Amino acid sequence: MKNSKLIKNTFLLVLGGLIVKVLGFVIKIFYTRILKDEGVALISLVSPTYSLLLTITSFSLPYAISKLIACKAERKSKIIFSSLYITFFINLIIIVLIFLLSNYISLYLLHDKRCTYLIKILCLTLPFVSVTSIIKAYFYGIENVIPVIFSNISEEILKLSLILRNENGIIS
Repeated sequence: MKNSKLIKNTFLLVLGGLIVKVLGFVIKIFYTRILKDEGVALISLVSPTYSLLLTITSFSLPYAISKLIACKAERKSKIIFSSLYITFFINLIIIVLIFLLSNYISLYLLHDKRCTYLIKILCLTLPFVSVTSIIKAYFYGIENVIPVIFSNISEEILKLSLILRNENGIIS
């Protein structure tokens, strides 16, 4: 019984991951048309910094949460709430540091002053990404991958619809 659930969940994750990757591919085509060379270059310049910040703010808690939830079923809410407190504290520190150091990062590390505002805006998304990663880890821990797959696919569909809406001139 446990083995068939593992195979089913694995198949669903692979299928969901394939759909997300295809949608992400389509999204990149459209957003490169909208942003042109200069915008794509700025995003490519800031992406490694954003990835590093995501790694720092998540603090590898999603992996620990899914393991703890799977092992200790009676303490689920305590695990979730304590991890939320930890991530909010880490995110608050990182956001303050980035707002203070964004000029230095953009001028001396990235060598482009235009990245300052992009870094500040991207760091404001960190708490949202951290919370969603904790929620996804909870669902992985209880071995229910369907909400995670649905979340990933709906996120990509929302991105694509906003980009298409922008390309058609509805948002200027």
